[in-house]
Amino acid sequence: YGESAHLIWQEVQTLEAALLTGDKPDLAIFYDGVNEPARHGDSFSISPTHSRVEIFENRLEASETSSLSVLISNYKSRSLAIRFVRALRGRASRQTDDVVLVKQVGAEEALPNMMAIYGEGVNLSLDIADRHNFEVVHFWQPSIYTKPDLRSEVAVWTVPGYRELDRQWYDAMMNGAREQLPPGVIDIADVLDDVTEPVMIDHVHTNELGARIVAERIFAEIEPTLTQLASEAD
Repeated sequence: YGESAHLIWQEVQTLEAALLTGDKPDLAIFYDGVNEPARHGDSFSISPTHSRVEIFENRLEASETSSLSVLISNYKSRSLAIRFVRALRGRASRQTDDVVLVKQVGAEEALPNMMAIYGEGVNLSLDIADRHNFEVVHFWQPSIYTKPDLRSEVAVWTVPGYRELDRQWYDAMMNGAREQLPPGVIDIADVLDDVTEPVMIDHVHTNELGARIVAERIFAEIEPTLTQLASEAD
């Protein structure tokens, strides 16, 4: 169920959708970090939201399970695009200075907001897993903002779509989050720190070497759980 640009709440709702169709996992792995500031740190959103609205909504509505209407309603109420439209409707009645735009909220204020929303998503996933009797593991991912700079990766900062991002703001958000991760979330943001070869193709995504290093670290963390699950299945 891996999807690019998904946030913790989209992942949790995708998990709920799978459970409603009888598709229960033995182990659910959540891999988050970089996308959370992009949606839950840019402004003081009081409720969780989503990215890539149309794709996510269409996939939910394509299901034949009528119970998914609850998820769809939940999803729509938290949709970033819908909240953005609502904000535009109300903008005419506000003074321009009162509108909070992207990155106008400083990291010191945006970080607690982001972590509160992320923490609730983590807790909800754990509650769901407990009720349905399966395991959940959460990882906080590495990125260009959490690793040392490499001369061989300098071109990463000029990738279209990323070069305009506020590096100082993201540095503060990503590294500040690591100090406030909810209990049980495994911080692997340092997994690329000692690698001297290029591992990033942009601010977020790794090349094959980086992906292998991250995968090996994840496997090392979950191997005891996999071993236990295998023994219970015998």
